[in-house]
Amino acid sequence: MLPPHWENCFENVGYLGTLNVARDYMGYGIGKAVIRWAEAEMRARGKAEACLDCYASNDELSAYYERLGYQAVGEVETYPGYSERMFHKPL
Repeated sequence: MLPPHWENCFENVGYLGTLNVARDYMGYGIGKAVIRWAEAEMRARGKAEACLDCYASNDELSAYYERLGYQAVGEVETYPGYSERMFHKPL
């Protein structure tokens, strides 16, 4: 199920949501491996694009997604005082 701010995604878009890596295991490439696995699954299911999001204020995570080939496509306020930065990547 897509969050409301991704409702207008087409059927050929996969959404990767709620990815977390415990701090003790950060830096081992686990997040990257999970994202690459999810992208491969999306391609296998006929998706042409991947999308994901994070706190708009989390510049470090935004930069991480950009290093993995994702492009920021906008921000949306999901409730007062809280915004999400939205990313997409062609598969």
